[in-house]
Amino acid sequence: MYAHRLRFERGRPVRGAPTLGQAKQLCPGERFADQPSWAFCSGTLVDRDLVLTAGHCLGPDPARAAERCRRTRLVFGYHLTEGGGLADPRAEEVYACRRVAILRQDPGGAGADYAILQLDRPVERRHPAHVARGPVEIGERLEAAGYGAGLPLKIEAATVLAAPASDLLTDSNAFAGASGGGLYDSAGELVAFHLRGAVDWRFDRRCTRAETTPGGDDRAQLAAPAVDALCEAGWPSPALCGTAERHGCAGDCRSPRCGDGLCEAAEWATCQADCVPYPDVPAAWPDDPETYRRANAQR
Repeated sequence: MYAHRLRFERGRPVRGAPTLGQAKQLCPGERFADQPSWAFCSGTLVDRDLVLTAGHCLGPDPARAAERCRRTRLVFGYHLTEGGGLADPRAEEVYACRRVAILRQDPGGAGADYAILQLDRPVERRHPAHVARGPVEIGERLEAAGYGAGLPLKIEAATVLAAPASDLLTDSNAFAGASGGGLYDSAGELVAFHLRGAVDWRFDRRCTRAETTPGGDDRAQLAAPAVDALCEAGWPSPALCGTAERHGCAGDCRSPRCGDGLCEAAEWATCQADCVPYPDVPAAWPDDPETYRRANAQR
């Protein structure tokens, strides 16, 4: 989620964004209209402090990706309860993006498109996904998990229609915002992550309706090549790369410091500069908060 959509009050994260019906001006009867639309992309925990996502979620180059990283909060537990209500985000499950560990986004969207983000601290309450290494078969059934349209977690069955090189084509119909969301095999291993699909919405006179593509047309990318690229770059991960974990890293492991642009858990109640950096941006703004400031500066 973008930082302006998750406020902090007394050290606790507070929700603040519209429903999908409000955000998209949905027509009466459209599904999920009363559910919140807060997220802008999806991701999968692959190591204790690493999240795999789509590269286009961060931006086209390392400089802009690093800037967006600082404006991003990674939130676990954004889902509906068994009773249909929304689970409140817990403070300990909100993370800042410390850095972009690796980014690859080929021009035109035809090649590699991945990023791996390092969190501000290790995740304690959840287990990283195990990355699958075996071949993917045409007709194989997967389960896709993501936050399409910014909605709470949605899980959808997805059949593999084609598997050229490191890409997959499936019959799923995920909304934009599911980018980076994991696709899992029957053993629960992470096979791939969602990239893009067909058009999501169509305007119907005075309101918006969801557009469904018969047979699906969603593209995904295998997860293993992104992890391999991280390891080849020398990232110290015993779990992913079989390398020794680095300790004594003064630059990486320094204590939280107010004003460094990184909202760490210890600063939620004390550092407004890092943890509430966009008080002028309304929570209803659906995009990167910097685009709101630029749009208003031009008026």
